[in-house]
Amino acid sequence: PKVRDVNLSGSFDLDDGVGRLQFDRGSAYLANTETSISSIRLDVEHKDGDVRLHDFVARLDRSFVMATGGYGDGVLRRLQLVFNPISLDEVHSLGLIPDLSGQFGGNVILDGPLDSLRVSGQLTGAGLGIAVGALEFDGRVDDNEIALDHVDGDFFGSPVTGSFNY
Repeated sequence: PKVRDVNLSGSFDLDDGVGRLQFDRGSAYLANTETSISSIRLDVEHKDGDVRLHDFVARLDRSFVMATGGYGDGVLRRLQLVFNPISLDEVHSLGLIPDLSGQFGGNVILDGPLDSLRVSGQLTGAGLGIAVGALEFDGRVDDNEIALDHVDGDFFGSPVTGSFNY
């Protein structure tokens, strides 16, 4: 994307093999998508091959996202994503996901090896061919299966409780 009007205030430190990038505040305009990033905050650290996201907050025109967590050696360490809401159309216009539409709010926690990832969270919204209301879930995603041990909430306006395998 073509970016203009970039404003960032922060620091980068490299000391004894530990790198840390911090933006206290920032903003930008993505010209080819006509999307404004009205605010962004970032605090990320890299040490011995591990990445620790202490803080990430971004507000776009139609999306708000917060994240914390870590990653190293193929393992996510309690990556927590909060979106209130996130517009799939807007994220697609940034080139980050396929052509999808809809909007969701909620939070998701991803934890563990990428080939056997624990997932939990709560979602409300419509898109991807589904409509959910306060849908809570907990389970595992691997290369071949989505196995949710706990599902509770509304799915297309009807209450659901139980488990889900796909």
